[in-house]
Amino acid sequence: MPATLGHIGIQTVLTRLGYRKADFKWILLGCILPDLPWIGQRLVRAFTDLPPIEIRIYAISQSSLAVSLLLCAALALFSRNRGPVFLMLAAGSLLHLLLDALQTKVGNGVLLFAPFDWRLTNFGLFWPEDPATLVLFALGLGVLAYISIRERPSGADLILPRKGAALAVIILLTAYLAVPLALRGSVLAADLHDVATLTQTETRPEKELELDRVRLLIENGEPILAIWTGERIAATGPSAQVLTEPAKVSIRGHFTTPTALNVTSIQWHHGHIRDWASYLGLAAIALWWAFSLLHRVRR
Repeated sequence: MPATLGHIGIQTVLTRLGYRKADFKWILLGCILPDLPWIGQRLVRAFTDLPPIEIRIYAISQSSLAVSLLLCAALALFSRNRGPVFLMLAAGSLLHLLLDALQTKVGNGVLLFAPFDWRLTNFGLFWPEDPATLVLFALGLGVLAYISIRERPSGADLILPRKGAALAVIILLTAYLAVPLALRGSVLAADLHDVATLTQTETRPEKELELDRVRLLIENGEPILAIWTGERIAATGPSAQVLTEPAKVSIRGHFTTPTALNVTSIQWHHGHIRDWASYLGLAAIALWWAFSLLHRVRR
């Protein structure tokens, strides 16, 4: 997926074209809502011993458009302008997912129509290292600079929900957290991110596997894929002969044994600009919201 900085650039431009008075803090929030499950996945894996596959299954369904809309509705209740804010957050979540779908992801994609259609959407127009991604990053920097000069963070519309609104927030947030649990079986049945394939170790041989941005290790001169489940899988076959140095790669192949993958295609991912663009974008969002909340407190 494009880094957060890229989302800020294009989503701000498109949102302001549709709604010139759109509050920048809500635009920023809409840029990251579908990413919150993936950020949460990293935190949960870092601080708990929960099975990585179960965490991934939960994040897949929680990052879908339908489940993201539950969070949009809950957050909109913290504004006096509930209707416009909900529409901004919903549009932001949709734009985020569509932008993610433009970038090539091996064995990955976005869920636009779940729970009615569990096929991943991925248009695959460019790789993370392609010039298009750098253009998005530059646009994001330009937007942040422009907005910072022309506008100031404001919390004037922020409120603390009470009575019926507070109850609605609790119900919506509970649904946001609980619905992905109910959708677990659908994610497994669709084998999204190959979760069913990876769960059923004994039936892996001859099944295909696609891995997006996986770590390649070289151990005793042999290429090893350190996949997101925590497993290490041997990369084999003629195509794997070019894997001679540690790297980050996207891989397609099929299992020959439960722990060996015959590689059929490889894409290398170089540098760390994508990671830093995400860190910068997240920091900008946190700072803008911090100053917005401070403005609200001081009023």
